[in-house]
Amino acid sequence: MTSELKQMGDNDFEFVQDIPWYKVFKDPKTNDYWRLSTPDKYQTDYMVKLPKDSNWESFDSRALEIDLLKQSRGESANKCIWKNCNNKALNDIVYCASHSYNEMNIKE
Repeated sequence: MTSELKQMGDNDFEFVQDIPWYKVFKDPKTNDYWRLSTPDKYQTDYMVKLPKDSNWESFDSRALEIDLLKQSRGESANKCIWKNCNNKALNDIVYCASHSYNEMNIKE
């Protein structure tokens, strides 16, 4: 966990629940709920603000994480080399954000 996320969890947020692969926190100032992934040794952790009335365990944050991957790496003018894919490849990678994330397990 990054030091910033750890500080947020320790100081600003209230721990709510530990569920498989995630920890849920509440921001007492806004009453918003946040879900922190508990990745294995080689994965990136994500802290995602949960939509109101969402199920903490089943909320699918993959689209948000793929979008973050696009923003952080940027897209090149090159096309993804995955068969039948017409998306732009990420900078310095031959795959688009979706294939990088879903197929190659590239998270950052």
